[in-house]
This record gives sequence, C-alpha cells and structure tokens, in this order.
Amino acid sequence: MLWLAQALLAGLAHAQYSNNTPSGLNFAESPPFYPSPWVEDTNGDWADAITKAKAFVSQLTLLEKVNLTTGTGWQSESCVGNVGAIPRLGFDSLCMQDSPLGIRFADYVSAFPAGGTVAGSWDRAEFYQRGYQMGQEHRAKGVDVQLGPVVGPLGRNPKGGRNWEGFSPDPVLSGIAVADTVRGIQDAGVIACTKHFIMNEQEHFRQPGNFEDFGFVDALSSNLDDKTLHELYLWPFADAIRAGTGSIMCSYNKVNNSQVCQNSYLQNYILKGELGFQGFIMSDWDAQHSGVASTLAGLDMTMPGDTDFNSGQSFWGPNLTISVLNGTLPQWRLDDAAVRIMAAYYYVGLDESIPVNFDSWQRDTYGYEHYFAKTGQKLVNQHVDDGETLVQNVSALCNNTIVVVHSVGPVLLNSFVDNENVTAILWAGLPGQESGNAIADILYGRENPGGKLPFTIGSSAEEYGPDLIYEPTNGHGSPQDNFEEGIFIDYRAFDKKNITPVYEFGHGMSYTTFEYSDIKVAKVDAGAYTPTTGKTIAAPTLGNYSRDIEEYQFPANATRPATYIFPYLNSTNLAEASQDPEYGVNHTWPSGATDGSPQARIAAGGAPGGNPQLWDVLYTVEATITNSGKVAGDEVVQCYIALGGPDDPKVQLRGFDRLSIQPGKSATFHADITRRDISNWDVASQNWVISEYPKTVYVGASSRKLHLSAAMDTSAYRM
Repeated sequence: MLWLAQALLAGLAHAQYSNNTPSGLNFAESPPFYPSPWVEDTNGDWADAITKAKAFVSQLTLLEKVNLTTGTGWQSESCVGNVGAIPRLGFDSLCMQDSPLGIRFADYVSAFPAGGTVAGSWDRAEFYQRGYQMGQEHRAKGVDVQLGPVVGPLGRNPKGGRNWEGFSPDPVLSGIAVADTVRGIQDAGVIACTKHFIMNEQEHFRQPGNFEDFGFVDALSSNLDDKTLHELYLWPFADAIRAGTGSIMCSYNKVNNSQVCQNSYLQNYILKGELGFQGFIMSDWDAQHSGVASTLAGLDMTMPGDTDFNSGQSFWGPNLTISVLNGTLPQWRLDDAAVRIMAAYYYVGLDESIPVNFDSWQRDTYGYEHYFAKTGQKLVNQHVDDGETLVQNVSALCNNTIVVVHSVGPVLLNSFVDNENVTAILWAGLPGQESGNAIADILYGRENPGGKLPFTIGSSAEEYGPDLIYEPTNGHGSPQDNFEEGIFIDYRAFDKKNITPVYEFGHGMSYTTFEYSDIKVAKVDAGAYTPTTGKTIAAPTLGNYSRDIEEYQFPANATRPATYIFPYLNSTNLAEASQDPEYGVNHTWPSGATDGSPQARIAAGGAPGGNPQLWDVLYTVEATITNSGKVAGDEVVQCYIALGGPDDPKVQLRGFDRLSIQPGKSATFHADITRRDISNWDVASQNWVISEYPKTVYVGASSRKLHLSAAMDTSAYRM
C-alpha cells in the first residue's frame, strides 16, 4: 500500500528517451509585441494601490526612479536582493529574500514543508496557512518581497532540479495552491514573487556555469506551441495573478529562442496584456542580458543589479539614467516600472516597513555594512545513495517493514513495491521541521492519513516522456528543448499511452473507507463570453527631470563602496559614463516599442488573470461521500472533466475538496465548473473557446478511480 500523510512528496532517476531529435519546434521564434502595457488605476482591487503609487512616483527624481528599479549589487546589502533607498521621502531599500522552505540565510526561522509536499495535502486551508505563516516570518525579519511561491517549473520531467519548490505537474492543483499561497503571504504584509516565469523545466544549461565548459554562451531554449503554453504552463501563473501576486520573476532560460527577461511576447503581451498583471516583473539573479531592450520588453526590476556577481557593472543603474537622458528610453516606461513596484508595495500594506534585522552574509553581531568577500567551493559532505539496498537488507530480516520515502518527486519503487515483507510505503516528501512527529503520529495511528499523490509514480523513467538535455544539441548555440509532448505530461501522458502506473495521480490510502454516490450536475445561468475590446489610456508621464548632466554626477562627499550599483554617472560625457564600447551605435527598436499612445486591449484580457468571464461559474457538481469505515478520516474528493476532443487528455483535474467525515456519516462534495474549465485555447482567435465535442464530468478518489460520472450539455455556451 502507499499512504500519504497531510504533507508529503517524491524523486526519480535513470534514462529516458531523448528529446534531442529533429523537430518542427527547433529554432522556434517568439513574436515581438510592443509597447509594454502600463498600469491603469481603474476600478478593481489594485485601483487604490496604483493611485498611491502614481502619487509617490510623481515626487521622484530621475535618479530616484532608477534607484527604485535597479538592484544595488550582489552582497551589497543585508538581503540577497536590494534596491536603492529614497531617504528624501523616508523610503527604505526594499529587501528581497529567498524562501522555498522558509527564510534563507537567517536564524530563528522555521523550516516549512516544500511546495510539492504541501500539495500532497490537497488542502486549501493548509496552502493558505503555510503561505501566511511564511509571510509572517518574512515580515518579522524585515523582508519586503518573498521570493516565492513557485509554479515554474511545473514538473514536466521528474528529474527537474527545482520541481520540489513547486506544487504539482497538474496545472489546476498548482494553480489553486499558488493562489492560496499568494493570498496567505500577502495577507501577512509581504509581496509574493511568483516564479520562475516560464518554461524553466530543467536546471542544466540555464546559467553560464552550466554551459561555458561546453563552448556555448546562450541558455537553453524551451520551445513550445501557443496551445501548450496556455492550457498547461501558463495556467497557474494566471491563477497567481488573479490572486493578486505583487511580483513575477522571469527565468534564466529562453522560450522559443528569446531570452525570457527580454521576451516582449511573454512579458508584454502575455503577462501585462492578456493576463492583466498589475505588479512588477523582476529578473532572476543575473538573468538580465540587455539594458534598453529588456526595459522595452517589459522588465521592471533587475536583480541583483550587477551584470555578474560583484562586477560593479550594470545594464541599468547609470545606464538606465543615461538611456532616459539621451532619449533612447521614453520616460513613461521607467515611470511605469516604478509605479508597478510601488503599487505592489501599497497593495500588500507595506506603508510602514520593518528594518531588516538579519544579514545574509555574516553571523556576527557587529559586521560589515557592505559585505563583498567571496570564497571558493569544495566538497564538504558525502552522502550514501543506496536507499534501495537499505530497504532490501531490512526487509530480508523483518516481515513488517514500513518504508518512508523522503523525495522531491516521483521515485521508482519497483525494487520493493511487491516485496511481501514491505507492508506499507509512506511517501513523506520534504515535510519540514516537524517531519518526525508527523510521521510517528501516522504510523502509530494517532492521525489518519488523508493526503493524495500530487503526481504519478510509474515503473520506469521512460514512461514519463522526454528526458532532460545533458549535452549540447545545437553546436555553439542554445540547446533546443522541444516540448513535442504538448499538454501531455504526468497522468495525462500515462492515460494517453494507456500505461498503468504503480500509483496514479491523486492516489492515497486511509485507515477508513469511503463510498461515492448520487452525482448531480446543475447548469448555472451565465451570460455569453464577450471578448475584451476598446483602448487603454495613454501612457502617463509622472513628473519632470532635469537635462543638466552635472546634476547626475556622483556626489563629491558620498562614500562609494566597491561594486555597489548607483544611479549616478561618473562623467558628464554620456558615452564615457556608459562604459559601453558600442555607445552611439544606432540600434533600431521594434515598431511601436516607444509608443505611449492608447493601445488596443487584448481580447482574452481585461482583468488580472485574463478575461473576467473566464471565471463565470457555468455548472455546479455535487456528490455524496460516505465514511463506511470505523474511524474518522479525511477524503480528498477529485473532480475531472473530459473535454472530448481528439487532442484533449482523457481527463483533466478541474476541482477538489478535502472532506473530514465521521464514521457512518456522509458529506456533500461541491465543485464549481467555470468557463475556463471547459474551454480550449484557440490559437487562431487568440482566445478561449468551448468546443463542440461532448463533455463528461467525473468525481472520484484519483485520476484512475473515477467512481461517478455525468454528461455535460455545453451547447448553450459555445461561441
């Protein structure tokens, strides 16, 4: 048997088939989209915050705006990321700090369960509480921006190095988990930074340290089609934006051969246009590869600010100052970046900041204010990678062996899953600091396990589809990682290929039993889907700036710590101040890149998360769940839909609830089915449509245990 406790997870290994074969996606190109959309203080949750942000930014000088958008450099301040302060207005430097399991580089903080582990609870209250408590600890330490939660990687491949930070390879489970986590973090008064946007599905070849030894200089390119982007990988980001995430971090990799942090289609069209993102886009650390180009493509904040750690050089900083002074960058684009940062600041209630009371780089009570020392790396720990042998040795001597699996994703259990002396397998994931207590309570029956797998456990690595890319595939150019499988990952792939998994997505066991009965599907009256139309306001320009170059020189009486990134210039000659050997070269920017006139709205957009009508409830689904055992327990009831088309998965998760039921009692499961839930992305119209194919709703205990079903008549809702 496989048990799942309330917060649990899993890992993998071994060879899979290569995805480095010739493909129609090879060298795919990402189309340009300009200008970068600007925020509007219209009606909605963000209206008040944007109004306050515009009032604040209107008071700033050009140097102060640059200071707000540019990181001060690696190890320049106490946090892993910091932007400059604005002392004149009493505004402290914003502190950005990592947090997949809690606050990084700090003492007296908690170790929380990993994202994938808490996803195994399938408990929305747990999603929120984990986010809220993490946010409270960040707030108490003086952190303004929590660098999380994660929905990129989604989990395309079980070997993905950062999968454990995310929630699940299913977009709906991840979307609900990230939305509740964002709400929790920001209710605690900290800006959530949802990351890594997007297609950051493997670690290898995403940074120079991974690929310089192979003789190429560009990161891996994740190549995919528009349908796969919208129906799978973008889905949870839309949920995070609808939940109000204040920041989104763009990733190291390329998508369709365009660096994500200067990919105008992804940042301008998708994030700020179609998904109506009102917050700011922050680069991953040194993921920025250009100055003006990344700014026009929608980047709002560069982290940590320097081109390379401790280099003292920046694509922004003084170069951002210069680009406005010489007219290359329109003032409205810098103003909008600053407004977006401050809008997120006000949106979560950061009007009164808490001073940072820890230091990421040193543990002394008294230490350097600006810490720049670097040391080399060496092997300091060796660990035994022989867990299967341990299980075999123990089970040979004990006929009641219980295997507890701590892993970061799916693991191959073949060597012991059918061992008659292995009487139980408990997948515990990465449960955090209360790991021992939680596991003991379940094994001794003090708690009844109620979690379910947030992924599929197969019998071989090949069953999961394409392998990671380990070797160059494109000479000295970016390796081409082609997502040929489209939307078919994890259980969708197993279903498509008719593979019987060892344990299916959504599987879990309990000390009690449950029965399912009486499914009811009710149609809800809702209006027709209306594409968004009209135009935006013109890009606002906030305040004025001096054209006197002398006013931008480094103050004569100010200290200048080495490698610290300032907005000041070191010369009245702009070419010399830029330190750019190509300064003055006449670059041609894409059409419309600097156009601040009113722009046409995007049909699938209209509000944070996309067209608001996508969340119209079209159907309600109910079923009766009865605890037929002798002890109280929780059952995670899952709702799946078959969209019916030849290119659709057999079933797709669309809702769930964790019900606590006493023995002999029943509870009603309820799920709301939205327009988005029964729609497909139509590439031609660039919008969501409800297809003509017959649709079926299922309610069950896992993706393979679908106890109840009912037809859905969607004819009234087709466009």
